[in-house]
Amino acid sequence: MDNLIMLEDVFNKKNELNELKKRYIDLFEKKEALLTKEKVLLENLYIRKFGELLKERLETSIRYERLKKILEYSVSSDGNIENIDLKNIDEIIADDLEDYYIDLERFKEKKLESEGNNKLLITSDEETKKVSELFKEIALKISPEIHETEEKERRLWNVTKIAYKENDIITLFFIKDVIEDIEVFKDERIKDLNLKIEELKIRIFELQNSIYYIKTEFPFDIKDEIDDIFYIQKTKDTLKRDIHEMNIHIENMNRELNGRLNIDL
Repeated sequence: MDNLIMLEDVFNKKNELNELKKRYIDLFEKKEALLTKEKVLLENLYIRKFGELLKERLETSIRYERLKKILEYSVSSDGNIENIDLKNIDEIIADDLEDYYIDLERFKEKKLESEGNNKLLITSDEETKKVSELFKEIALKISPEIHETEEKERRLWNVTKIAYKENDIITLFFIKDVIEDIEVFKDERIKDLNLKIEELKIRIFELQNSIYYIKTEFPFDIKDEIDDIFYIQKTKDTLKRDIHEMNIHIENMNRELNGRLNIDL
């Protein structure tokens, strides 16, 4: 009788663990979709609407920061033109501006991507649903998020995540067939099952919090406004104002540099 009770407990714990794993994978897939699909679509939409102004603001920021650094350099040199290497001034301040140039290049790449053909935009609802189902089915068997996996399984999992991101349904079907015979449950002892159940409950809670905070950040915080004409106009006005204000500062710094060094940069 004791053995029967123990077997029943093991069976119940396995069922509970299985349900928790499904819940975790549902949330994990939701987070992956947010970060690899919805985020990309929203960013592309944002860039298509405001790309030229965003690019102009970045380029203006670089001119503004460049002049500010040159001005700081001239002040530190006490305005003594002999102490200022104007020919190599950009090399001297290059490190200070490096992050701005990196941001500009990254933005240009994103802008090109947003203007190109986006596979995610032409995926049908039926295909998207099937991709999600395949991803979760594979994850339940080989995801290191919920299993102790071997190297071969981890490699397959990395391929699975890439295929999911790209809506590559053919690859997902292939991986599903490859792992068809993998046993899902390897835990037998009640103690081990209880431990995994508690660990998974904690990870589910953490995942729920992570999803919640992701949705409060850009670009998800503008999801409901991105197509609103008033939001679009307000954002464009803000970007134009930023550019205009920086240009005023640029003109002022140029005048100051001209007064200090008799040059116009």
